[in-house]
Amino acid sequence: MRQKGLKIGAVLASPSGDLAAVAGRSVRRTVKVLSLVTRQAGRYRLTLTAVAAPGSAGGYEAAIEELRPATPSDPLRVEALRKLAEGLNARQTALPNADDQALAKLEEARRLSHEAGDFEGETDARIESRRIEIDGQDQKAAAAAVPDLMEIQAASQRQGYPRGAAAAWNNLASAQFILGQVDQAFSSSLRALELWRRLGDLSAEGDTASDLGYLCKSKEPANYEEGRRWAEKAIALESAAGDLAGEVHALNSLATIQKARWNLAEAEQTYRAALEKSLQVGDHSLEVEIMSSLATVYHGRGELQNALDLYVDAIGRGGAADWQGRNYVNLGSLYVELGKLEDARASYARALSLLPEDDPYRINALINSGS
Repeated sequence: MRQKGLKIGAVLASPSGDLAAVAGRSVRRTVKVLSLVTRQAGRYRLTLTAVAAPGSAGGYEAAIEELRPATPSDPLRVEALRKLAEGLNARQTALPNADDQALAKLEEARRLSHEAGDFEGETDARIESRRIEIDGQDQKAAAAAVPDLMEIQAASQRQGYPRGAAAAWNNLASAQFILGQVDQAFSSSLRALELWRRLGDLSAEGDTASDLGYLCKSKEPANYEEGRRWAEKAIALESAAGDLAGEVHALNSLATIQKARWNLAEAEQTYRAALEKSLQVGDHSLEVEIMSSLATVYHGRGELQNALDLYVDAIGRGGAADWQGRNYVNLGSLYVELGKLEDARASYARALSLLPEDDPYRINALINSGS
């Protein structure tokens, strides 16, 4: 099923009305695959629903087909796909142990895929596990991921699985960036971009172009003009792919570059365009990210009340602990500037509960000083 940028749920029901499959493997943000081994012939019913969105934007394409007669290893493959989907879904809950639950499910998916002789499934599970570990922004995890991701991309190339190789290069770039290896990350992203281009995956190419734009901003010295070109290319690619969520990410990348150049009026306009589209997607994590970034623009312009209102709104929408923690830190800083020290300490304390190991914020010192 190819979805045009909206989060959707999918249910496949058997001829007797029993549930045959739910959710499924996300090959990419815009594609879900439901797999089923069955001996029951007849009419199957596929139901698609928009999740937390009106579902009016874009469109859907769905196809059900019999691929081939089942083999003894197929039940293992399908169970592996279920575990992979459960792992990815577990991470979206934003619960304190969500990542641990996701990693456990992904390890089950990897093991089952290995038993079934499914190299692609095993590779997907390994990449998603590394993605979760890298997303924690921990240098030790990033350093451990680098040799594994190099091995994954090399094996994927040998086995003729270019999607796996491209995804491995993308994640390798993320790990290298965390380690401060910006030039290497840029090179890895270019390798991923070329593979996605050969595959004709406009959305993945757009995602990678967004990454390249951000990396240009992070270079020493920063190359904002090149970053802007990459971000604008990403917007065009995501639009051509019909990927609304991808457009949001690309707009966010462009706004980040504009903000870094201190073009705050342009950044505000771009963030607002991204926020409007994110509300159509129905992904609260996207909304929180954009609102938080827009709040920093207002903060930079000295519009403290506007910034405070946005941080409070973003916090009220929930989301991942790391984003919430950062928002509470920023909210605390705003309260300090407004002279509300007790509110500042309360915000810093909440941040500490969400980011107990986040030393860069010096949250304990902030609580004690109220500044």
